[in-house]
Amino acid sequence: MVARPKHGFAIPVHAWLRVAVRECLVDYLALSRLRKLGLLRPEAVEQMIRQHLDGGLNWGYGLWPLLMFQMWFEEFYEGHTQWDRK
Repeated sequence: MVARPKHGFAIPVHAWLRVAVRECLVDYLALSRLRKLGLLRPEAVEQMIRQHLDGGLNWGYGLWPLLMFQMWFEEFYEGHTQWDRK
């Protein structure tokens, strides 16, 4: 083996949000949900989603934490998530 420093690996966040978890992204970060939460600027998030899904800009590393926060908030603060009910 060759001695070299460890290298991390990138997760495909941009692709995941465009394909694999697209429905989840659009649902959890919908304007109505963000307005209800009242912590984020819904129109700005909506613009980020649109630009990301259209392929214009890669907002994956910005949208991923917002999605995780929204899911966490609904699960642990409100006590449910829509995806649990399916």
